[in-house]
Amino acid sequence: MRNILIIAGTIVTTSVLAPILWYLWIVLGTANSNFYFGITLAFNVGLILLITDLIFAFIKREFYIENIELYKICKKTNKSPRIELAY
Repeated sequence: MRNILIIAGTIVTTSVLAPILWYLWIVLGTANSNFYFGITLAFNVGLILLITDLIFAFIKREFYIENIELYKICKKTNKSPRIELAY
């Protein structure tokens, strides 16, 4: 997974701030619903990034399983397994 620090930071931060902003909005009445909406929006963006990273990792793993010989060659030569199109 490529963006694990950003994703983890987003999910942890929004998970901590969501109950605080809910308390400010519902119990104290000092905040408005836009703050809570913003936190849930940021939380969902973090989840979308997490899901796309997991899907990318799964597709990459399946590619390497199906093309194990290409993977071994690429590992020896330290190159990326990119498919070149012949024109």
